[in-house]
Amino acid sequence: VVSYSSDKTIRIGDIASSNQLCVLKGHSDGQQIQILEGHEYTVTAAQFSLDCSKIVSSSLDNTIRIWDVSSGEQVNLLYGHLGPVNTVQFSPDYSKIISCSNDRSIRIWDASSGTQLQLLQGHLNGVVGIHFTPNGLNIISYSNDATIRIWDVVSGQQIQILEGHTENINGIQFSPDGSKILSYSGDNTLRLWDLLSGKQLQVLEGHITRVTIARFSSDGSKIVSGSADNTIRLWDVSSGKQIQVLEGHSSVITGVEFFSNDHKILSSSRDNTIRVWDIVLEKKIQLTGGDLGIIMDVKFSPDGSKIVSRSNDRTIRLWDVESGRQIQIFEGHSSFVRGVLFSLDGSKVVSYLGDGTIRIWDILSGKQTQLLRGHYGTVTCAQFFSDNSKLVSGSSDNTIIIWDISSGRQDQLLEGHSNSVNRVKISPDGSKIVSCSDDNTIRVWD
Repeated sequence: VVSYSSDKTIRIGDIASSNQLCVLKGHSDGQQIQILEGHEYTVTAAQFSLDCSKIVSSSLDNTIRIWDVSSGEQVNLLYGHLGPVNTVQFSPDYSKIISCSNDRSIRIWDASSGTQLQLLQGHLNGVVGIHFTPNGLNIISYSNDATIRIWDVVSGQQIQILEGHTENINGIQFSPDGSKILSYSGDNTLRLWDLLSGKQLQVLEGHITRVTIARFSSDGSKIVSGSADNTIRLWDVSSGKQIQVLEGHSSVITGVEFFSNDHKILSSSRDNTIRVWDIVLEKKIQLTGGDLGIIMDVKFSPDGSKIVSRSNDRTIRLWDVESGRQIQIFEGHSSFVRGVLFSLDGSKVVSYLGDGTIRIWDILSGKQTQLLRGHYGTVTCAQFFSDNSKLVSGSSDNTIIIWDISSGRQDQLLEGHSNSVNRVKISPDGSKIVSCSDDNTIRVWD
């Protein structure tokens, strides 16, 4: 696992042995095999190479660094940006690296040698985000100058400038077939662009204040958007026409998602409600079941039939998507619930708390089946292994714990971080864990 942190380091550890393989700049505890000194400020992004032999990281110290996973050594220092580097990304074939910065530039680097191949200039303000197109031939960037730009990877030339937005762009998304770009902005509009020509296809107007979120349907024929005007709007992609206005929320829309069959939409809002909308029947189903408190988060079950929500009243609730009916309320938490997730088979719900405990609940009975004690600080994150037999958690006590689900016992304690662990992620093959921390490091564990 690899983690990156505000302690200016990256850390690598092996999951199987629970040994920390290397630390990119120091820690006072744990099995530190290598110290990789380099980043001088917060690490903003990190990504493995395809074969997991290298890691690329970017930082507010204006640099990009490439690290060898096995030795923990810094292989290359990519220096050229004159401002904080906002993100970094490998190309789809992992032969190149792209980065963008507040210095208004995008840079393309050779992943093997670290040589700068191209300097892409044209944006008039800091570049916020970059994406390779699916074929890896072009780069899409968006900036605080309210423009989107398309670049040729080989020549470094700007192919298209997509102009139209008049305020900051809040996000972009590719259509499912990769032919279109959707952008949404603080100027109250959404815009559809043809990726090949750069031509603006549609301006979706109707929201009366900033658009906060937008998503394509799975077939790419519709778009759902949410706004600070408290409405959700459904759009037809081919015509650009507004199909429906879904009203009912009384505050800013924070999330929208199509269900897998595209017939329903899930929304969440700062008004503390979750709502399911049937766009075929034009019927609203508000998830109800008493005083919900302030809803902090919602998650779908793996099969999409249920939703779990967590609130500031120390409860988590299970809902039936079809009817909107509350199925279970899981009570008994002794402090604020920091997070909630489904097991990968959808049979269990896990909640993790500010008191250092993790609770496992059975969906059918609503009963608590395990209480995991071991952390001495707030549990900040958790993730199931792919076989559902184990769970990994991170905490403000600076530790990571791997738990056996069936027994509820602590399997391994991973120590090394010198400040709160903020996130943990398991590698796809389940052999490594990566963690990031307020100690400014990323660590990879075996």
